[in-house]
Amino acid sequence: ITCPASPNYNPDVTSSSAQFWVQPESYLNFNEPSVRDKNMKLFNFLMGIMAAFFITCALIAQWLLRQNNRKWLENLPIDQADLLRLQDKNEEAKERYLNECTTSMFDSVKYV
Repeated sequence: ITCPASPNYNPDVTSSSAQFWVQPESYLNFNEPSVRDKNMKLFNFLMGIMAAFFITCALIAQWLLRQNNRKWLENLPIDQADLLRLQDKNEEAKERYLNECTTSMFDSVKYV
């Protein structure tokens, strides 16, 4: 009888003569990190550095914009600054009114 899957099949083999527990050479380095794993670690490290860089740039840009806005507000004439404050108060009052007198579509579903 021959095995169709392997020409090395021996039906008369016994467990004492076979070397079942010897690993082939190709499995000896299985636990060592592969090149792909090393590249993935490098990729993750570089992505972390890039994310930190972009977050830092965004925070610096936000700080610079606030500084420029503060300087601009300080240089406005008094009548324009008063007009701007009045406009801000009106917008806040309108937003407060809308929040008190209306409900969101999400909240309105439970009343149907």
